[in-house]
Amino acid sequence: MEKVHHIEMMWELDTINIKKYNITLSTIIDLIEEGSTVSLLFNDVTYINSTGIWYLIDWNNRVNEKWSKIIIVWINKQLLETLKIVWIDQDFEFYSTIEVLNKAFNTKS
Repeated sequence: MEKVHHIEMMWELDTINIKKYNITLSTIIDLIEEGSTVSLLFNDVTYINSTGIWYLIDWNNRVNEKWSKIIIVWINKQLLETLKIVWIDQDFEFYSTIEVLNKAFNTKS
């Protein structure tokens, strides 16, 4: 059974709010074992700007260095379209719900 670390993201991922997530995610990235998965729960995210996108790319690059991955759960259509426009949607796996994620990874929250 694969270890999945869930991080609940909320509100707007912009210059002001992203800094608190960076502290949490940087700590998790430093501590995760090779082959781990970090799931970002986007069910309450309403907006992402270029700073938020830059941090997503940075976190993903750092996680990939550990042969691990970031996945995104519950992203709304508008945010997914934003990631597609800047061509980074290809760098992540997306799951519609936590239940679908758990079934795919054979885990329980």
